[in-house]
Amino acid sequence: MNWSLFDFIIAIILFGLLFLGIWGVLRTVKSPWKRRIAFLIVVMIFILIWGELAVGLFGTPFAGN
Repeated sequence: MNWSLFDFIIAIILFGLLFLGIWGVLRTVKSPWKRRIAFLIVVMIFILIWGELAVGLFGTPFAGN
């Protein structure tokens, strides 16, 4: 892999958004079941975006060339 500085910046932003999403779920959702579901949704969104950027799972223009 030939990672550039831009790739590391995007990774830092994605992990920061993941942290903020989990933190927001923990602070706002009080019900244990709703908290688990919201946590899973945040993590799944992160995994799908990461996978799309890494290997182009869906072939969208979001993934780049």
